[in-house]
Amino acid sequence: MHQFRLIIFFLFFVSSQTTLASFVPAKLTKNLNPKGTQSTTNLSRVEGWTLMSYIIDDNGLPTHIEIINSSNNGKYTNDSINFLKNFRYSPAIYMGEKTLSAKTFFLKHDNSFIGSNNDGISVGFRLRYERAYKLISENKFDDALEVLDNLQDSNAKNLTEQALSAWIHSLYFFHQKNWLAYRDNVLEAYQLREYLPVKMAIKSTENLLQWQMFQKEYSDAVYTLSSMKNIKSAKMDDSSYNATLQPILDIFKNDASVEINTTLSEGKAWLHKLPRSNINLTTISGEVKLAELRCDNRWHSFDSPNNVNFKIPKNHLNCSILVKGKAGTKIKFIEHGEIRDF
Repeated sequence: MHQFRLIIFFLFFVSSQTTLASFVPAKLTKNLNPKGTQSTTNLSRVEGWTLMSYIIDDNGLPTHIEIINSSNNGKYTNDSINFLKNFRYSPAIYMGEKTLSAKTFFLKHDNSFIGSNNDGISVGFRLRYERAYKLISENKFDDALEVLDNLQDSNAKNLTEQALSAWIHSLYFFHQKNWLAYRDNVLEAYQLREYLPVKMAIKSTENLLQWQMFQKEYSDAVYTLSSMKNIKSAKMDDSSYNATLQPILDIFKNDASVEINTTLSEGKAWLHKLPRSNINLTTISGEVKLAELRCDNRWHSFDSPNNVNFKIPKNHLNCSILVKGKAGTKIKFIEHGEIRDF
């Protein structure tokens, strides 16, 4: 990640060396959770996961914890929040003083049986998965949906099955041109990519990258591309990486004002890297309940989240916006102005 930051630094000529050298990230110092508290306690194969964004305050405590995404309709979110609250940090330092700092954390609630992992798929899941795949291939979408609903509700128990379920659901919703459901399932497949076969992990990453480019979420696409290097056997060398990165950066630099239109989903947050200095958020329909600026060295909650117009100060490092609202809320987000380090 440090090497990636340097690439962005030299390409965009943004934050000065003095500014970067003046920031010391927060560091985890203690995990006060009893051993095994992130594991599921039931006797079934059910597992779960939660992706959270949070702020480390100047006492080193996790605060303002928000769920970005989670499995099992939020079954484990309370346990995840309580787990994260038991972390202790040395607070971030900026310009010699303690400062609030934003981070994300992916918590897996896994399970094992007598020392054996729970990563395989059941016979029932495999049969339903293969049946659904065949029906989608034959364009029998009504029949496929019935199988998929059963696959997701009753059979996708461990993280491997949940990853495969998200993957095949993304294929179905792509054919149906249900873009909101497609996006949510592509994101979930990507977030669980370590549990997918290599070719599926690569393809889910490529699909998310293509979606982000279509949405003009260029800064997020850069990070998605960077993650490709960490996929086992992906074989993306520096030459291939740079050849793919450069067109993204060219489009971004040539598009001085970017408009992103997106729809919020139930129980999920839209978290977007901010590559330019000026941002404007307008609610088209529905209700935005929360809009926050979350940076390496700052946190700011907007009092009127349905209508945000803000210029990010230069001393705010590596910022993102986090937005949550009622399911189906449509927002228009515009970013323009000077290019920032992201």
